[in-house]
Amino acid sequence: MKHRLFVKALWWKEYRHTRVLLWLMLLASFMSIVYPHMRMLWFSTSKEKDAFVRFIKRYPDDVAWDLLRDYGGAMLLCLVFGGFLLSIWQLGYERRNYASEQVFALPYPRWLQYITKWMVGCTYIVFVVAIILALDIAIIKLSEIGEYVNVGSFIIRGFHMVFVTVSTFTFSMFIGSFTGSWTMQASLSIISLFLFEFFKMMLQQLLFIFMITPSYTTLKTRGTVWENFNISNWVLHENGKILFENGSYPYTVVAAISIVLFIIGTLFYSRNRLENNGKLIIFPFIEKAFILCFVLCALLLGGSIGYDALSPGRTGYIVGAALGGAIGYLIIRTLTHMRVRL
Repeated sequence: MKHRLFVKALWWKEYRHTRVLLWLMLLASFMSIVYPHMRMLWFSTSKEKDAFVRFIKRYPDDVAWDLLRDYGGAMLLCLVFGGFLLSIWQLGYERRNYASEQVFALPYPRWLQYITKWMVGCTYIVFVVAIILALDIAIIKLSEIGEYVNVGSFIIRGFHMVFVTVSTFTFSMFIGSFTGSWTMQASLSIISLFLFEFFKMMLQQLLFIFMITPSYTTLKTRGTVWENFNISNWVLHENGKILFENGSYPYTVVAAISIVLFIIGTLFYSRNRLENNGKLIIFPFIEKAFILCFVLCALLLGGSIGYDALSPGRTGYIVGAALGGAIGYLIIRTLTHMRVRL
């Protein structure tokens, strides 16, 4: 049976379920961008406005950068956090209050429900950015500095915010497609932000302790293709010039990763079994990989602690790694046999 991608009933259901987050995202973005610019350009004293106009005439690039900087800081973080909460509300919390039984009983395939959730989230993001961008441009253009500001730069930054937020939202949705509770979805999404740097730091110490040749004791990932898999780098950058040495944001690579995660997330969600809700991980093969990864992290962390606390050498590292791995295995085996009720 064929189904249209746009089903009004599913869109309305998702909107009623998540509309509070839409308005909260809009309010948070307004307070982080529009209100500060309005206060600075409209409600400051005449003396301050005249001084600002003289400054922008002399340093137009610096002032434009100062206005655009907020789009890569406060507002972008608000949008990313809002998209993160939205994905949890759509998937994780749905499992928490057993609404997924009712959702899966609807006469629509699960893949269509997942795609609808994703499209609703993307619509929210585009809507919020478009409204805030239009208001901010209007405020700037109607102020004394309006003629000195290039609108095109704001539009480019708006596109960047949409791209980054949709990418991180897609990633969090992917995490929610195979986790059995909202707490696990939230925890794993947050941990993933720091996982790349954790492995880099731990493996670098491992090489330092066990490698004989000093030239192999440093992991150089900055500016390489591996840096694109660091989820935190998708967000925490300044126009791609700090964390990416080539001076440009890797839109193509991040888009490709997001598309793959979206497809896999759709497949996982369509194969979800309701009896697995409440588990840490829904699918057994992912659970095994998760246990292995957890134990590996415990080994590396235990080895690092043993090196610092027991003995600054290979013996201390091995003893610490053995203890860390054993404790980590006991913890993760206990957690995987529990049903999360939060």
